[in-house]
Amino acid sequence: MEFRQNHGFLSLPMSLLVSVLALSALGLLGLQEGWRSQARLQLNLDQCAAELALEIAKMNQRLETLNAQIRAARVARAAALASGLAPVASASAATLGSLILLQDAQRALWAKLEVSWVLKRDCPLQPPALGGLPWFRPPPDALGGRPLEWPPSRQREFVVYFQKKRRKSHASIRALQSKWITSFSLPKIRTSLL
Repeated sequence: MEFRQNHGFLSLPMSLLVSVLALSALGLLGLQEGWRSQARLQLNLDQCAAELALEIAKMNQRLETLNAQIRAARVARAAALASGLAPVASASAATLGSLILLQDAQRALWAKLEVSWVLKRDCPLQPPALGGLPWFRPPPDALGGRPLEWPPSRQREFVVYFQKKRRKSHASIRALQSKWITSFSLPKIRTSLL
C-alpha cells in the first residue's frame, strides 16, 4: 500500500512536466509556421520583383534593338536616295515604316503590361508604380520616321518596389550603353518577427 501512495506522489510533477513540454512544443510549432509564412511571403515578393524587372529589361532591350534597325534603315534610305535608286529607296521607306509601327506596338504593349501589373493581386506594387516608358519619338525628317530617344534629363533607370506586411523587395533596371541589366537587392535579415 505504501507503494501506491508514493506512485501518486510522482504523478502531479510528471503531469506538470508533460504539460509544459506539450505547450513548448506547440509554441515552437507556431513559431516555425510564422517563419515559414514570412519566408513564403518574401519569396513571393522577390519573384514578383524579378519577373517585372526582367519584363522591363526585355521591353527596353527590344526598343533598343528596333532603334538600331531604324537607324540602319535610315542609312540605307539615305544611300539609296543619294545614288538615285528609287526602288531601293521605296523599299527602305517601307521597312522604316514597318519598324516604326512595330516599335509603337511595343510601347502600346507596355501600357497594357503596366495596367496588368498594377492590378495583379499577388504582387503588391508600391507607388509610384511604373510610370510609363519615357521614350519619345522626335518628329520625322526628310528620311522619314526617327528612332525613339530617351529624355536627356532622366536617368536610364527603373526601380520597382514591392511591399506587403513589413516585407520588401525591389529591383533596379538600368542601361549600360545600349544593354539593359537588372539588379536585385537582398532583404535585410531580421532576427525577430515583429
